[in-house]
Amino acid sequence: MAMGKKGVIYAITIFLGAFLLFLVQPMVSKYILPWYGGSPTVWTTCMLFFQTLLLFGYAYAHFLTKNFSVRSQVIIHSTLLIISLIQLPPIPSDSWKPQAGSDPVLGILTLLLVTIGLPYGLLSATSPLLQRWFSVASPKASPYRLYALSNAGSLLALLGFPFIVEPNLSRLTQGYLWSWGIGLFALCCGITGVTFWRAGASSTDSVEPQSKKVESPTRIQKVLWVAFPAVASIFLLATTNKINQDVIPFPFLWVMPLALYLLSFIICFEKPRWYSRKIFLLLFVIALAGTIWLLKDESELALFPVLTVFPALMFIVSMICHGETAHIKPVPKELTSYYLHIALGGVLGSIFVVIISPLIFNEYLEYQTGILLTIIFLAVVFYTEKRNPLYRGKKKWAWGILLLVVITTCWAFYLLWSESLKNTIALQRNFYGTIQIERFGTGDAKYNLKAMSHGLTLHGTQFEDEELRKLPTTYYTKQSGLGYSIEYFPQKNDLRIGAIGLGVGTVAAWIDSGDYLRVYEINPDVISLA
Repeated sequence: MAMGKKGVIYAITIFLGAFLLFLVQPMVSKYILPWYGGSPTVWTTCMLFFQTLLLFGYAYAHFLTKNFSVRSQVIIHSTLLIISLIQLPPIPSDSWKPQAGSDPVLGILTLLLVTIGLPYGLLSATSPLLQRWFSVASPKASPYRLYALSNAGSLLALLGFPFIVEPNLSRLTQGYLWSWGIGLFALCCGITGVTFWRAGASSTDSVEPQSKKVESPTRIQKVLWVAFPAVASIFLLATTNKINQDVIPFPFLWVMPLALYLLSFIICFEKPRWYSRKIFLLLFVIALAGTIWLLKDESELALFPVLTVFPALMFIVSMICHGETAHIKPVPKELTSYYLHIALGGVLGSIFVVIISPLIFNEYLEYQTGILLTIIFLAVVFYTEKRNPLYRGKKKWAWGILLLVVITTCWAFYLLWSESLKNTIALQRNFYGTIQIERFGTGDAKYNLKAMSHGLTLHGTQFEDEELRKLPTTYYTKQSGLGYSIEYFPQKNDLRIGAIGLGVGTVAAWIDSGDYLRVYEINPDVISLA
């Protein structure tokens, strides 16, 4: 059912709030990216913060609508919005730059909390709070289209940042314009609150409309409200990590996976019929097979497959996860609880990628984990959905095929993993990524060498032979830019050289007695492994 004229102010406010919410994400993340050496984990850590604040925003909306009258809701939310303006503009101070030995994850999370915590949290609460207000004021209209509209605003902001905002506006201008946008949003939110107040009940009325008794969501449905969004979040961040490590971290490669993730939200909640389980399961199998085929030799991956196949699989997984979540959405009375569960899933997925995975994995295995979890939770749906042909173990041959798919996928991942480590003699992972040391034979023991790589990027090689160990290699040979610079530099003795990035330390091969070399390296693992 259409929203009607009274719903226009709700639509405008929700759209504006979502636009500002997702515009500030790449804006602030890009601002602090150089402080942490351009690591793609800066973005995933920021995503952890954003999804955690989204959870708090949804919890705030749920608590507010369940425990306060119409008048109290409007007054409390409006007051907090006014207070949040004190935290503007969202421009981090240079005092937040990381110090040597500090925890980068904790540093980023604290910086973001102090810089944009309150306004971001209130923006996060906008969509579920105003949808709940709308469902109370217009009980015959569906509020779920407003959720799709919210995601459309988010998508517009994400696509606008790398193509319009970043190329044309300075960081200071971006911060001040976003602050003016928050002021406009606060005004729209106030108007919406007054509209709700007038359309709703008196100051002492309950916010719950009278309705006929409906079936409450089951426990397994509530588990899936969390599980599917968690898997989508894992796969979003795992894909972002992968393509940024294989290429180079810059805003478009952050925005593209997130934009596809939001597009799946829009499709599944605005046009639920566009999600066909059979079609997307088929696409999932095809994309999974293509991805495994590409991963069998990552060293030969070209830019085009990295930027097409991996995002395509991520979009298909997002469609499956969000399509299944939308399929079991509750009546509007449970709306804030439903969104709270979804937000919790997003946070759990982020925590797994940003905090847990670096502790339990030496390399990026959360990508494979996300794929296996997708299959597992789909199996849960098949087993528990009463209308499903596979309900309660029916059609055992079909369950056999599903088990075969799981075993085949696990076996393929194991083969890929063992192949990628066949030459590895050291492997370490931290905030800045995974550093791998490999030994390569050439047929002549004199020319055997070791190589250091970060993702698909080679950070230098060194011969093992004693006579060749100090020979400059890869980017710093005698025919390189550095080789020519030193050869033709007027001063031959007592050189002072500054090197940005240690790698395997090849620049040191050019140093003679009396020369001075200072290396600037942000990753402690590189220092210990070089």
